[in-house]
Amino acid sequence: MSYYNELEIVAIELDNSGQNPRVVYTHKEGRYTEWEFEYSKKHDWYYYYCIGDHPICYYIHKEPILFDSTKYWVSNKLDIPVIEKGDCEKIEILSFSIDKLFPKKAEIDSPPDWCKICKDWFPWDNYCEHLWWDDNEGCAIQL
Repeated sequence: MSYYNELEIVAIELDNSGQNPRVVYTHKEGRYTEWEFEYSKKHDWYYYYCIGDHPICYYIHKEPILFDSTKYWVSNKLDIPVIEKGDCEKIEILSFSIDKLFPKKAEIDSPPDWCKICKDWFPWDNYCEHLWWDDNEGCAIQL
C-alpha cells in the first residue's frame, strides 16, 4: 500500500471556480498535512506539494483552518476548528478521490509556475517554451 492510499481526506478548499481543489487537508496517524494543488490542463492532472517542506513531510495544524475561497468540504472526522471567511459555502458532496488527487506522477518538490501565455501550470523540470528557470534569480522567468 502506498503512502497516499493511507491518507484520509478530511477537508478540501476549492478554487474560485468551485471545481478544482486548491488546498487539501489529509489525516494519517493523528497528524494533519496541508497540501497545495494546481491543475494542469496540458497534462490533465494536479501538481501537488506539501506546504512547508518536502512533499511527504507532515504539517501539523494547531490553529483553526481558514477557508476563504468559493466552496469547501469538511469531513465529520475533522477535529480542528474551521473558520469561514467571506462568502464561503460548505458543500456536502466530496467528488475527489485519493487516486485522483494524488497521482504519484504529478508529485513535485516545489510549487509549479504559471505561464501567462499558456494559461497553465508547469513544474520546474517540465516547463513550456515560454518559461525558463534562472539560477541566478532562483525563480522562473517568463520569456
